[in-house]
Amino acid sequence: MTTKENYLLDPKFDQNKFYQMRKTMFKEDRIMKDKRGKHNAVLLYGGIEDKINLSKKTHLEKGDSSFMTLDGEYYCVFPVGTAKEELNIERGKYNQHKALLRDAGLIHYEPQEVEKEGDASRITYTPWDIWVQQNGLYSDGEWIIPPSMDDYYNPTDIVTVQPTITPISYDEGQQPIGELDKPITQEDIAEYDALMKQAHALAVQFHKANRLPELTPIVEKHLGEGNKLNETIVKDLPLVRQIYADMENQFTSEILNNL
Repeated sequence: MTTKENYLLDPKFDQNKFYQMRKTMFKEDRIMKDKRGKHNAVLLYGGIEDKINLSKKTHLEKGDSSFMTLDGEYYCVFPVGTAKEELNIERGKYNQHKALLRDAGLIHYEPQEVEKEGDASRITYTPWDIWVQQNGLYSDGEWIIPPSMDDYYNPTDIVTVQPTITPISYDEGQQPIGELDKPITQEDIAEYDALMKQAHALAVQFHKANRLPELTPIVEKHLGEGNKLNETIVKDLPLVRQIYADMENQFTSEILNNL
């Protein structure tokens, strides 16, 4: 196998940047007790998440929106060959794991309009922490975190305890990520790109001033506890506008106070 074929032999390959697993997935009964799931299903989800993050990074850094849907969501392709090469997952198991992740709502993809061997579906995903907020965390037959919606993922052969649905409460005026529903335009995409770059640049200034802890309350005020600015998509543009405006106000007000 040549260096071109084996990315591990690439001197620029940084292991720390790839496949950071969501450890609680290994404790989720609906993943681990499904015959289509178990550890390799978690690995496949991690690989898909990794590639979608790469799609977003490429867009933000290079302006390449090739891997963005018309709804402003980032996607990736993850064909059988890639699963075999990078994760050592065989075709049969790959199809089973992919079907489970789709049924659970962790990934989303549409069948190809024209079936063509070797072509991969466009895959989008739901971040694990958002999925847990919505569907809960069910481990060892107990609800560690209850679902927040009635239509939670509920394979009845695995889930034997009915949860108490606990809706997420948001601050007044705050809307959850991904729920701002309006058509996406090219102007929206351009504005989102510009705001995200400006927000990242301003975050660097907060860091240089040893003021990074001030950013977390600003982001969580608009996105909810535990959510991050980097997890937004173009549909969240109204929230990104508010976050950036608050970041600017916070940064300049402290400077004025010190004059």
